[in-house]
Amino acid sequence: MEDTEQEQVEVTETEAVTVEPDTEDLRSEIEAVQADRDHWKQIARKQESRAKENASAHERVTELEAELSDAKKRADAMPGLVAESLRTHLIDVHQIDTETADALLTANTPEGLLAQVKAVQGLSGSVASAPLEGTSEGSEPNQLAQYARELFSTTP
Repeated sequence: MEDTEQEQVEVTETEAVTVEPDTEDLRSEIEAVQADRDHWKQIARKQESRAKENASAHERVTELEAELSDAKKRADAMPGLVAESLRTHLIDVHQIDTETADALLTANTPEGLLAQVKAVQGLSGSVASAPLEGTSEGSEPNQLAQYARELFSTTP
């Protein structure tokens, strides 16, 4: 029986020795855990910073997309605005009456409007065509103008 008691005592003493940790090992383990914690905190801060930057970038992209959408709308409306100005100009230059213009000049693009004006000119020979500025093509000098030139000419 003594042997069993002695074995039990030895086992208990061995367990006590292995259970009791070394303070130096604990310190190094604590330092390792703290270093690991600091490392992950630093990574978390970087991620938070990137998230804030991404949020700012997302807001800017959203603003730019809105501006782009507005610019596209204005660009899409531009041919119609040009066509309306051109329509008014062509009606004045070609002396097209309002009824004819309202009925036949309906295009909403400059190209379409020019094609319609050519068609209107082809339909009616009575549509006046304005001469280009500074030219007198198509006008023949009449007798009165010829007489006035001869009368006021300075050559003897």
